[in-house]
Amino acid sequence: GRKAMNNFESAYFKEGEPFNACILDASAPLISTSSHENLVSTIVYATDPTMQLATISYGEMVVNNGRHINRDEIVRQFSATIKELKNR
Repeated sequence: GRKAMNNFESAYFKEGEPFNACILDASAPLISTSSHENLVSTIVYATDPTMQLATISYGEMVVNNGRHINRDEIVRQFSATIKELKNR
């Protein structure tokens, strides 16, 4: 993953670099019952949006409990765009 993104650092987290993370619900049944051997495969191939608790982008929580911090503005702009397109 990191190498594909031109990141050849050996450390996953480097001091001073922005922190980005997807925080999953460890109590979700598919995650909580996965063996350590299968956990990565479970996360990559078997999770769904209900298992995501939060998203941290550049050190700021942008999604918490499934709700984007700018949700209201995103919905407003999306609705205005759809109305402008007049295809619904």
